[in-house]
Amino acid sequence: MPTAESFTVLGGGNGFASCLAKINVSDKNFGKWTTLGGNNKGGAVTESGKGLAQAMQFSWNLEGFRFSASANASRATFGTDPVRGGESVSVSIANYSTDANSSRKIVPKDRVCGNLRDIREDDTDVDAPLAASAVFGFSTWNGYNQLARYYNGATSNEDNFVGYGFMLDTTGFGQDQEIRLTSQAYRASVRLSLASGSYATSSQYCSISSNIGLTFYFVCGEGGTSDSDSYSSGGTTAQASASFNSLDFYTY
Repeated sequence: MPTAESFTVLGGGNGFASCLAKINVSDKNFGKWTTLGGNNKGGAVTESGKGLAQAMQFSWNLEGFRFSASANASRATFGTDPVRGGESVSVSIANYSTDANSSRKIVPKDRVCGNLRDIREDDTDVDAPLAASAVFGFSTWNGYNQLARYYNGATSNEDNFVGYGFMLDTTGFGQDQEIRLTSQAYRASVRLSLASGSYATSSQYCSISSNIGLTFYFVCGEGGTSDSDSYSSGGTTAQASASFNSLDFYTY
C-alpha cells in the first residue's frame, strides 16, 4: 500500500477535519443499522464498537477497495444461419486504487480541505441481443466521503451516543453513502452493497477486513459480501458473480 506523508492538523478537535452531523438512528425505522465498529440495532453498546478508530481511518486514510465482479453470456448458433445466434459477451473488473487514479487522488494531508468524492469503475460489452456490465461505485453523500455520529435516541443527550457510521439521508430527498458492486449478463445479475443502515427486511450485517488489521462493519444487501447467479434456457447461458474482499488504507 502507498505510504503517506506524516502531518499534523488541528481539525475539528474531534479526530476529524470538521464537526460531524448527528443522526438519531432510532427515529428512522431502519430494519438494521450499524456503526463501523459493530454496535448495531438491538445489540449491546461497547466502546470499541463505537468505531472511532475505523471512522478516523475511513475519513483520513482510505486509499482503495479490493473486489471482483464478472459476467458473461452466450447464445448458441441456429444451424447454418449466420445471423441468428453465436453472440457472446464478457466483462470483468477488479480493485480500485485512489492513489493510482489522479482524478480521485487526495492524499491524507490534503483531506482537511476536501475528502474523497464519488468513485465509479465499470466495464460493458454488447453483442446484440446480449449485453453485460460490471460496475463498482462509492456513492458519497453530497459528493463527499462523510461520516456521522449515531444516537439511539435524542441527539441532545450524549448518553444515547452509540458510535460512527456512514452519512445517512435524513430528508428523504438525498442518498445514503454506500459502496456498491453489481454484475449483470442477460438474465443473470448480482447486486452487493455496503452501507450503515437499511430499511429492507432482507438486509444483513456483514464485515470487511483491511490491510491495517481493523475490521469494518456494515449493513449488506441480501447477497452479503459475495454472490453469484446463473441462467440457462433455449441455448442461451449467462453467469454473474461479485465479491467484496477488503479495504485498503494509507500507512505511515
